[in-house]
Amino acid sequence: GREMDYYRWYFLIAALKQSGHVSATSLVRNLQAEVAEHQEKIGPNSGSWATDDRWSQTGGRVYTTAMAALALQKTL
Repeated sequence: GREMDYYRWYFLIAALKQSGHVSATSLVRNLQAEVAEHQEKIGPNSGSWATDDRWSQTGGRVYTTAMAALALQKTL
């Protein structure tokens, strides 16, 4: 699979929302679905995001969960 990069995905989603482009809404929904799919569903870390992106060794689970949550925001 593709390596996650929550930082990049957050800013890509933000840029699409700001663009006003006709296809932006469907692209944002697709990207947000991809981010949501990586959320931990079971176990002690359920509700957070795994440390599986390129920056998570620096920021840890708090970082990945914060960036994923920001990417899932309805508005900016």
